[in-house]
Amino acid sequence: MEATWTGHHSASTILMKPVIAVKKAKRVISSGKEKKQKECANDLNDSECQNEILRMAKQMVKERQDMTGLNCIKGASGKVIVDDKGIKDSWTEYMEKLMNEENEWYHKISAGIKEGPADCIRIAEVRAVLKKMKRHKAPGLSGLVAEMIQATGDTGTQWSLDLCNGIMKEGCIPEDWKSSVVLPIYKGKDDPMECGSYRGIKFLERAMIVVEKIFEHRIRQQVEIDDMQFCGFGESF
Repeated sequence: MEATWTGHHSASTILMKPVIAVKKAKRVISSGKEKKQKECANDLNDSECQNEILRMAKQMVKERQDMTGLNCIKGASGKVIVDDKGIKDSWTEYMEKLMNEENEWYHKISAGIKEGPADCIRIAEVRAVLKKMKRHKAPGLSGLVAEMIQATGDTGTQWSLDLCNGIMKEGCIPEDWKSSVVLPIYKGKDDPMECGSYRGIKFLERAMIVVEKIFEHRIRQQVEIDDMQFCGFGESF
């Protein structure tokens, strides 16, 4: 049986109805915005409204500000500490505990043993990591940023290669890499005098991140990483 169109309107007319409705809604919204803007403009001439707008603007700015320059903090016992040394010691104690505390995980995980001499790191591995390093990242204590290493071209690549292989041979990292800057950033909620209300941002040496990423890539090629084994590595660097 042949199908026939029995409606009073054509298919094109029906399809146009949603489009017309959307355009009409946009016109109503635009008209409403324009009306409200005129009302706000008129309110600016009123001194009381001006004070209210200023108060709201100050509150918005205050809510978005980081907490800086606090001259007191609560220690682990809850006691308020005001002297500089006590504040530094409290932050050191809190950050050391936070960054060295082991998360709970299922320890009964078996894995095959990987043995054998370590191969020297190749220049292609260093180039691959340097190419992927993100720009405009904060440096460590040395002030060295990724852009500096990348700008030196082959010289910086060879320097990074020698550094990586030196660490592989000696089995230890440079002594100054063992220190870093940790900046507490207020989360925007809870008591600003509590250390737990801050997120610690650690500034690592960019050269150390090059070494870490090369080791991470090699580890992932040799072993299977469990979901609970983060190993301190992330995808972004």
